Amino acid sequence: MKKAFGLSRSARLIFILAALGAGIMTAAVIGLLVNELLHKKEEVFAKARRSTEFKARLMSDHATRTFETVDIVLFGLAKDMAHGNAASLPLHMRPRLHERLLFLPQILTLALYDASGNLVIDSKRLDAKENVARQAFFTRHRDEGVLFLLEGPTPRRFDLSSRDSLRLSRLIATDGGQFQGVLLAEIDPNYFLTFYRDEDPFGEDSVALLDSSGRIMSSEQHELMAPGAGIGEMNYLNGMDFASRSLSGIQRIETETRLAVLSQLANFPLRILIVLDKERLLASWQKSVRKTGLIVFGVVLAYFGALGLIGFLLNRHSAAEAALRLSDLQLRAIHDNADIGILRTTPEGQIQAVNPAFAKMLGAAPQDLIGLSV
Repeated sequence: MKKAFGLSRSARLIFILAALGAGIMTAAVIGLLVNELLHKKEEVFAKARRSTEFKARLMSDHATRTFETVDIVLFGLAKDMAHGNAASLPLHMRPRLHERLLFLPQILTLALYDASGNLVIDSKRLDAKENVARQAFFTRHRDEGVLFLLEGPTPRRFDLSSRDSLRLSRLIATDGGQFQGVLLAEIDPNYFLTFYRDEDPFGEDSVALLDSSGRIMSSEQHELMAPGAGIGEMNYLNGMDFASRSLSGIQRIETETRLAVLSQLANFPLRILIVLDKERLLASWQKSVRKTGLIVFGVVLAYFGALGLIGFLLNRHSAAEAALRLSDLQLRAIHDNADIGILRTTPEGQIQAVNPAFAKMLGAAPQDLIGLSV
């Protein structure tokens, strides 16, 4: 006989089957939760890729329009000045240059230099004196006949604050090709970044303007991407291969920790760079991870709780079966060993069982009396 509180073989089989069934259901639920969590993570990255590519296109279009607008202004001024000597231009040209600044907030100043590199007119400074005959932009216009130049970052003229600017310059020459001078526009590099932040004031990404060699012309976070430095030198962008990226369209570079998008400016050898930290991207996803973790913990807890309840019920059932068997054995012992005759009949009077004492009274074997009627 088994112990009163032990599980019978059938109860153990039921418990094992129930545990397997509940385990499979629990594993399926956890699998679905984990799969949904991974799907949400991929959705976060996919949304970030689409959003960043859109922002990069938007910013590169804006930068292209900005440079084109400044170039058109310089081109128009250069055309007007091409038929005269820059040094002989009257002072009323200065208000004209200043007028252009009112409609072009991205321009810090406009300056006109004669064929010798001497400053003739500055849109903001009356008595400024400057000679740029040995500066690279001027010599390229004068000696190589380059029509248009974009360079930077370079220190701002007449500015002691160490702030930088981007420079757009235009050659002034007669129809016959005689060099007359150079028009120079200084552009605030932060203008592009200000535009970007107006579109995305709470963005946590890093933005930069790169030249064709990957040198940073302007950036929003100087401590991460210092202007003038090569993009490959930035520890912040470790592991990203920019050197092999050609100047064309939208390109995406991705590592385990960073997502970067490069967007080529139309008509200019410049690129917009936007870099996102994946850990920041996953900040909201981490909340889902914690929530899912709690759900998984609850499911596992419910699984073991269900096993405990099933075991408890089966144990009680086994104990009741054992008690019933014990009671039957006790009754049979009383029935078989009693000194008085005992019989059990159906309601119709047919004998179902007799004890030895009753059979002895009738002088017959107990099995011969089963089935007789009384």
